[in-house]
Amino acid sequence: MTTLTDSFRTVVRWTRIALALFVLVAIQACDLTSVEDNGDGNGDGDPPPDPDGPTINLEEDAPPGLHRKLSMMSERVADFGGFYLNADGQPVAYVLEPAEGRRSEVRAALEDVFGDGILARGDSPRRSVEDPTLQLREGTYAIDDLLAWYERLPEVFSIEEVVMIDLYERANRLTVGVTTEEVAPQVEERLAEIEVPREAVQITVREPPQTNNHSLRNNVSPPRGGAEISGTCTLGFVGRYQGDWGFITNSHCTAQRGNVTGTTFNQSAGGSQIGVESADPSYRSCGFLGLRSCRDSDAAFVDFDSDVGVSTDVMRTQNWAAPGNGTGSIQIDHDAAMSLDEVSAHPVSGDMVDKVGRTSGWTYGFVNRTCTTGRPVDNNGNPITVDGDRVLMKCQYEASYLSQGGDSGSPVFIWNDF
Repeated sequence: MTTLTDSFRTVVRWTRIALALFVLVAIQACDLTSVEDNGDGNGDGDPPPDPDGPTINLEEDAPPGLHRKLSMMSERVADFGGFYLNADGQPVAYVLEPAEGRRSEVRAALEDVFGDGILARGDSPRRSVEDPTLQLREGTYAIDDLLAWYERLPEVFSIEEVVMIDLYERANRLTVGVTTEEVAPQVEERLAEIEVPREAVQITVREPPQTNNHSLRNNVSPPRGGAEISGTCTLGFVGRYQGDWGFITNSHCTAQRGNVTGTTFNQSAGGSQIGVESADPSYRSCGFLGLRSCRDSDAAFVDFDSDVGVSTDVMRTQNWAAPGNGTGSIQIDHDAAMSLDEVSAHPVSGDMVDKVGRTSGWTYGFVNRTCTTGRPVDNNGNPITVDGDRVLMKCQYEASYLSQGGDSGSPVFIWNDF
């Protein structure tokens, strides 16, 4: 989910990284990995991974991929207003004039921009969509207008009680999240100053995004995504960065977020060392928010020690938990692991995603928002700061899977058990 100096938007050839960043909300702003069961989770004697992949490319200043694709849609359908998957997994698109005869036009544009399988994205092991039918809904705003207004929206962070902003495809609107409704008039005044129509913005009261500050808890060889690491955190996806094998985890799992300090990691608390932090991008200027407070991820890369075996699998536990049903299992299913399969297109609102973490185990949920910018707080509700500046995390994905303290760094993926 990122680069070495500014944005640190993690891009992976053949697979991209996603991490569990915020409790109950965040998927890092990048493509999700697709995984499939490989039927063998034993680990001992596994063949070495493909030396040509996955390769992690820490790409500087990469623009949000989904917003770029939405803009490409407007080039094909001028009155396009957004796209998402509903609760049944059926594809829904907003257009300003949703005449029945336009369905084929919008469908062709979606398949051109997102790929041939976009309308069947909602089909999964838990949600069968046998005959996906594109539904057209009447929108109020074209996506190009919403994108342009969204670029101005960070100015509302000059109001301390604003905790997040978002382009909310499901409502064909923008969102400004605040801690109390009493500041709504201030937000409205700021919207007028930056020339964003009040009618295009939902002002909602909500909690700030929260970072996770702290079986899958035993030593496993070779280390795999979902296993506990010291911190207390979770090992994310395994890949190569600048030719070296290692893994992604959260920056706040290191000794100092936003700086490479050579933090060492053990596979579990008190276990033997498996790697050393090698990449952790600096925070950048956010204008009025301070000299060094903005980042596009909470990610860091850890080089494996030379004596550590490598597997790109994700640990599979004995069962998973749905949203609202508590934690999933942390007991490893040694008869099956989950292997990296292919690159998924940019996550869209309504996608079903899974995560495996050392605390809450295997849980799944749904992408609710696709580019939320917010001010995170720690587990005690205290603002996250760097060198005295309030941190702003830009363009994060939001999802409804359960995540708890210690799940930081968890791999987040689309599960294909077909």
